[in-house]
Order: sequence, then C-alpha cells, then structure tokens
Amino acid sequence: MAPAATLPRVSEATPKSRGLYAPSGVAPAHRDDASAPAPQTRERGPRGPRALLRSDARVPAYAFLVLSEVLVLLAFWPGLITPDGNQTIYQAQNGLSMDWWTPFGAEVLEWLLRWDVSVGTVYAVEVALVIGGLYACARRWMHRLPAGVLTLLIVVFPPMLGALSQLSRDTYYVGFSLLAFAALGAALERGSTARARGLIALAVGLSVLAWLCRQNGLVNLVVVLATVGIVGLRGRVTVPRLAGRLAAAGAAAIALLVLTQVAYGALGVRSVRPERMLYLYDLASISTQSDRDAFPRELWPGRLNEGWVTPQVDQAVLEERFDYANTISLFPEPNGAGKIDFASEEKAAAEAPMLRRAWQRAIVDEPLYYAWGRLRLMGSQLGFARRPTDAYYGLLSPTNFDQPIASFDRYKFATEYLARFVGPNAPLSTDIGWIYLLVLVLAAGYLWWRHRWGAAFPLALTAAVVLNLATLLLLAMATSFRYMNLMVPVVALLVAYAAVDALGARRTA
Repeated sequence: MAPAATLPRVSEATPKSRGLYAPSGVAPAHRDDASAPAPQTRERGPRGPRALLRSDARVPAYAFLVLSEVLVLLAFWPGLITPDGNQTIYQAQNGLSMDWWTPFGAEVLEWLLRWDVSVGTVYAVEVALVIGGLYACARRWMHRLPAGVLTLLIVVFPPMLGALSQLSRDTYYVGFSLLAFAALGAALERGSTARARGLIALAVGLSVLAWLCRQNGLVNLVVVLATVGIVGLRGRVTVPRLAGRLAAAGAAAIALLVLTQVAYGALGVRSVRPERMLYLYDLASISTQSDRDAFPRELWPGRLNEGWVTPQVDQAVLEERFDYANTISLFPEPNGAGKIDFASEEKAAAEAPMLRRAWQRAIVDEPLYYAWGRLRLMGSQLGFARRPTDAYYGLLSPTNFDQPIASFDRYKFATEYLARFVGPNAPLSTDIGWIYLLVLVLAAGYLWWRHRWGAAFPLALTAAVVLNLATLLLLAMATSFRYMNLMVPVVALLVAYAAVDALGARRTA
C-alpha cells in the first residue's frame, strides 16, 4: 500500500485542504516570530456542543460503553436463544459439529463448557464484541466522547437492540465484522508502515473469524483485501490494475473457503451439504412458476427417502404450500423440518448430487423463472413486499431452551419498547431494508463527493453491505432481517460520519 500523500501543513480553518487521513492537530505553516500573536490574543478552542464533538475525554467515553453493555445484559441476560442458537448449544453439549450451522461455534462452545464457562458469559462476550466494534469504527472519524455516545445510541436503536438480544452466531458475525473494518480503517490512516501492515493482518484475521461464525462473512475478506489493494493504487488506477487487485481478493476468499473445508475434515466436522436447502428453494420456485415439477424423479412422492431434505410432495402440493418468502413453508407443522436427518453424511451425500443436477438443469431450462424468483425474494428481503418480521426474536419460550431470562420484568419492558419500532404491528417501523439501502447510498455518495480517497474507509463499509446483499440475491433461501443485520450499524455509522463532517468536527488524527 502506497504511503499517504504528504501535503503542506494547514490550519484548522481549512479542513478541506487536508490530505488523506491527515492529522487534525497540525501546526500552521511557518511564520516569523514577530508575526506570531501574543499568547493573550490567541484564538480559543470551540465551546459548547462543538467542543463536545471534539472531546477526547476517556472516562466519560468508556462509561458510555459500559452503560451500553449493562443495558443489554439487564434486559436479556443470558440471551434469547433461537432454534438455530439452541442447535449450536446442543451440538457443543454432545460433542457434535456439522457444517449446516457453525461448526466453529460448536467446537469453541464445547471447549468453553468444559471449563464451566456459562452460556450467559458467552452472551456477554458477544455483546461486548459488537459494542467494541461500533466504538472502534466510530473512532475512525470521531473523537472519544462523541464516539461513545454514538455507540450507546446505536445499541439502543431498535433493530440493533433486537439483534443484540439473541445469543447467536449472527451477532458474533456482526461483532467480528465491525472489529475487522475498524482495524482496516486504522491501517488506512497509517499509510505504508509496519503498524499498518500489522493492522491489515488483524483485519484479515477478524474477517476469517466472521466467516467462521457465518457463511456470508467471507465477503469481509474480499472487501478488506480489495480496499487495501485499490487504495494502494491511488493515482495509478487503471482497469487492468483494478481488475488484478479485485481478482486477488476473490482468489484469497476462494482459498480460505478451500482451507476451511480441509480444516473441518481434519477436525471431524460432519459434511452435511447445507447447499441442499438452496437447491430445494430454487427448484420449488421454478416449479411453481412454470407449472412443471423440476425435482428429480428419484425424489418424487412414493420414493423411500426418509430423513432427506426434499419433502415428499407433488406439483399440486408444491403450489399449495410453497411461500416464496421462506423455503420452510414446504415443511408443514408439527415439526416438519425437524424430521430431516441433518446429521447424516450418508443421506446428504446421496441426495445432494441429484438435487444439484436438477437445479442446474432447471436454471438452464427456465432462466427467466429462476431470475424472477431470485429478484422476488430480494424484494421481500428489502421489504418492498412480504418484508421480514424477525428483527426482534422476542417470542420467548417458557424456559428459553432451558436458559431462563434473568429478569422477566426487564425483558418485558424491553419487548414493549421494541414492539413500537420493529415487527409487523409496529406503529413506526425501523426494520424496512430498502430504507437503509437508500440512506446508505446517499451517505456514501456524500462522503465520496467530499473526500474521494479520504472516504476509503466508509466506502469499504458500504461495499461490505452491498456485496452481502448481492450474496443474498444468489444464495438466500428465505427472507430474514438477521441476514442483513450488519446494514443497521453501518448505515448509522455512515450517517454519523456525514454529520460530523458537515459540522467540521471530524477527527483526522
């Protein structure tokens, strides 16, 4: 990565003339002693609200971080546990791990449980990772105190608080992602130095952890490496060079994918082909649109495929059951999907090739129906129609999967607050994806217009969200707000960056 540009020193009165991540406390250009003002006539620093925006006081800033953690834990400790979260806990308790969910999470949790680390402690760490990531990202453009205040505001923002309520791999993914991008931002500030290279390595490592927690975390590695490569080009950007840097980032992601599979095999993780659910969704979508059953004959009704992913339905039942917003609609209650033998490698190995061949054939035969099915699902994901309503899990089971909430009264108070802003009956909905996407584009556009290369860090955050949505467009098999829960803190951060920039209070040191 090329070193930061060296520009003449300027006074605080000309913030637009600073170079990429130039320090905010630079001295004025050299003047003769005779022209220097007397000490008693020097201009005083900003006062009032503007002074608060430039406050670097550590104690109050860190107090806001502690308050953020305490508020979440008081309401939800030891965390709301979803069926997916319970599956990870179950695997850890029974020494089992499979690649349908997060084998990394199951393996780590199993090790922690052996050391008598409670589920509540794991939840507290999850929340702390997100809070630390928010603050570290805020610090890239803000001073300590406003960064601490912003962190608290984002934490109590309804969709963010709803995400933090769950003990979940999704929340760990968000925490590691934010920390990875904060390390990337810190590296960009330091140009080509040994410390910058160390921070880039840290950003890559944290991106790998985000990937191990959730499959879409692989996007982070692409963004981190591509950002470093593109910023390194700076004034020498050409199409071949740009394509080369992007290709290198993509190749690194593919290499990570392969290495992860090798490591899983060495650790005894069961390979149960989770892509089968993607095949199932697209085949059902194409079948119901084309009025022709696209499933392979081996999986038609009457075949003995007990425990397989593919439900035993014909074309008429497909059209009756299939809801394009969620593939789980093909498994009617009671506990339809629970009859799948998720842990069987033998059944997965037998079913996956048949589904894959049928999936490929259906896409080639009916490309328009495939494309419309994918676009229709993304429209639902973004909330244009049939928007996802799970921004807050909130439907606590009687025992929360044997992990009862510490204080039902505090949980109920938090739920009443969240119900006003998220969910299908909220008076003021804050969980509509397309609004976040619109604000994201506007804020990123403003920062690019103002700073060009100086906006590399917020643009990297933007790219992570956009690429995640592109991944969902191709690979999702249902709509869920948690699939794009990284968008909420990123949009909040970009809006804050734009605000402090417009007020002339951006931290650049």
